[in-house]
Amino acid sequence: MATKVSGGDSWNAAVIGTIPNQSFKVKILNRGYRGFILVGMAPQQGFHPEECNFNKRGWYLYCADGSLYSQGGISNRSFASAIMNTSVIEVMFSRERREISFVIDGVNKGVAFTNLPPQDLFPTLEIRDNQSSVQLLA
Repeated sequence: MATKVSGGDSWNAAVIGTIPNQSFKVKILNRGYRGFILVGMAPQQGFHPEECNFNKRGWYLYCADGSLYSQGGISNRSFASAIMNTSVIEVMFSRERREISFVIDGVNKGVAFTNLPPQDLFPTLEIRDNQSSVQLLA
């Protein structure tokens, strides 16, 4: 489980996995009052846990409104609706097809990102608001 417990109202709490993955699932336990949580995949190189990464390193789904962000310049692109407490998000990365898809509460939302570089990607989360909490399921 990842919970932001300090650091105030800033993008300064990020977590990245240690093993590259093709998929993982998380459950939003507490999205906070604004839902400022991002879930996605990123390369380990250049990732900084105490900095904002979602627009510099990786590909992300923003829980506040379901929009997409990425290192390639995608910012606030409409994709899904807001992700609420108890929602389960599955992130799926196909290295062969070089794409990332999302499944939200069992509904496949389809491909979100394409033409990704052929490299290992790692599960990642970014949390802005204190007390927001996400549970890793698989």
